[in-house]
Amino acid sequence: MPALVLNAPVQAQAPAESILSQITVRIIGPSSGSGVLVERVGDRYFVVTNTHVVRKPGSYGVVLPNGDRVPIPTAQIQPIPDHDFAILSFSSKEIYPVAAIAKEAPQVGDAIFVAGWPRSGGSLRQSVFTSTQGELTTTEAPLPQGYRLTYTNLVRTGMSGGPILNAKGELIGINGLVRLAGQTSQVVASGLPIDIYQRWRQVNLPPATPQLTANPQVSSTDEPPILKRSLSGEIHAIANTKNTLVTTDGGNVRLWQLADLTEETNWNAHQRPINDLAIAASRSLLATASEDGTAKLWNLETGKLLQTLTGHYQPVTGVEFSADGQTVITSSWDRTLKVWSVATGELRQEITGHDAVVSAIAIIPGTPQVISGSTDGTIRRWNWQTGQALGILGKHKLAVLSLSINANGTRLLSGGGEGMIQAWQVSDGKNLGSWAGHQDGVWALDFTQNGFVSGSWDRSVRVWRWNHKTAIATFRDHKSYIGAVWVGADQQLISGDWQGVLLRRLLNE
Repeated sequence: MPALVLNAPVQAQAPAESILSQITVRIIGPSSGSGVLVERVGDRYFVVTNTHVVRKPGSYGVVLPNGDRVPIPTAQIQPIPDHDFAILSFSSKEIYPVAAIAKEAPQVGDAIFVAGWPRSGGSLRQSVFTSTQGELTTTEAPLPQGYRLTYTNLVRTGMSGGPILNAKGELIGINGLVRLAGQTSQVVASGLPIDIYQRWRQVNLPPATPQLTANPQVSSTDEPPILKRSLSGEIHAIANTKNTLVTTDGGNVRLWQLADLTEETNWNAHQRPINDLAIAASRSLLATASEDGTAKLWNLETGKLLQTLTGHYQPVTGVEFSADGQTVITSSWDRTLKVWSVATGELRQEITGHDAVVSAIAIIPGTPQVISGSTDGTIRRWNWQTGQALGILGKHKLAVLSLSINANGTRLLSGGGEGMIQAWQVSDGKNLGSWAGHQDGVWALDFTQNGFVSGSWDRSVRVWRWNHKTAIATFRDHKSYIGAVWVGADQQLISGDWQGVLLRRLLNE
C-alpha cells in the first residue's frame, strides 16, 4: 500500500508520476479501461471513467492499485447525460488513496500527465500501467460529449478513463479520446474536465469531508548503478557459473566476466527471443528455452549445440536441470511440462494439469520434484520422474509470472500479474507472507541475504526484507520492462530489461 497522508496538499515539486500509480484503477468486465479514485464518502468510494468504458451490458469490477478487486453493481454505474463521463461507486472499509482535485483551472501550455492500463507487448499481453507526459494545447476544444481538453501526450487503447494530472499532481480531467487534429494527419488526445464530476457531486453527495489523498513520496533511491551495458535484444534471464555471468540478448546467449561485465563471447542460439536459461550443476552445460517452441542444450565452454528438444508446439517459457544434470524439464504456453534426457534429447515424460500457460518452473533441490506457476493463477507441485501431481502449493489473484526457490529448497517466492509477491514454505505450502508495491506483473525474483529482489513490468527493481512490508529500496533506472534480476554472493545486483539494458549495483541491506 502506498504511503498516505491526511489532508496534505500536494507540493509543486512532487512528481506527478508517483501519484498516478496510486489513484489509477483498472476497470474489467465486458469491456475494459481505466478509472480514477476520486473521492471517499464514509465507506463509499467513487471512481470516474468514460461512459464508453462501461457501456456494454454485464458485470464490471475495479482492480485497485494494490491488487484488490471489487465488484461494481450495475446500480452503482451512473453515466452523465450528454457526456462521455461515468461515475462508479463501491463500498469498502479499506483505506485507499484518492486524487486531489485541482482548485485552479488548467492553462494552455501546462505540463500534464496521463495514465492508464493499456495492453502491453509480449506474449502474455498483460495489462500494464503506463504514464506519459505532454503539454495542454486546448482547454475549450469544440468537441461533442463534453470533451474540452486537448494535449500532446501519447495515449493507447486501454487508457480511456485514466487521470489527467497537472504538474502539482492534481486531477484536472480524465482521458478518453484520440483523434486527428483538424484537417491534418496529426494525432492528438482529448479529455473531459473534472468539473463534470464536481457539478454531479454538488447535487448527489454531502459536502466533502477530510480524506486521504495520494502521497507523492515513494520508496526510492538516487544511488546510480555501478555499471551499465547495452545489448541489442531483450534480456529475459540471467544465470552464472564460477566467475562468468550468462544473459540472454534476444535470441543470443552472451557470456560476461562477472568482475567487470566484460563480454567474453556470444552466439546466436535461437531465431526468436530466449525466455529462460539454466546451467547444470557440472557447470559445463547450458539450456535455453525460446519463443520458437524449442529448448536447446549447449556446451557452455565452446558454445557447441548438443541437443535440440522439439515437442512443445508453442513458446517454451522455462527450463531447469535435475540435480545430477541428466534430465531437463521445460514448461510452455501449450500448458504442459516436459521431461527430457540430456544425453539423447528423448522425451521421457509429459506433465499436464494446468488450465493455461505454464509460465515458470523451479526444481526442488535434492528431490525428483518440480514446481510450476501458470497464468491460471495456481502454483503446482509434481514428481517429474513419474508425472504424478502432488497438489496445489499456492495461488495468485492473477497469473503466476515468476518463481524462485532458495538454495536448500525450503522457501519459494512467486510473482503475480497483479503485482503481488508471495512466499511459501515448500514442505507444506504454508503462506509465509505477501508484499505489494509493484504496479504491474512481477516477472523476476531472486533471494538476497536478508530478503529478496523483484523486477516488474512497471520498470522498477525493488529490494525487500522479510520483516518489512514495504520495499527498502526502489530503483527506477530502467526505461523498459524488467525481464531478469540476479543477486550474487557478494550482494551485487544485476538487472536486465526488454530494451537490452544490463545494470549492476551493490546492495546495502
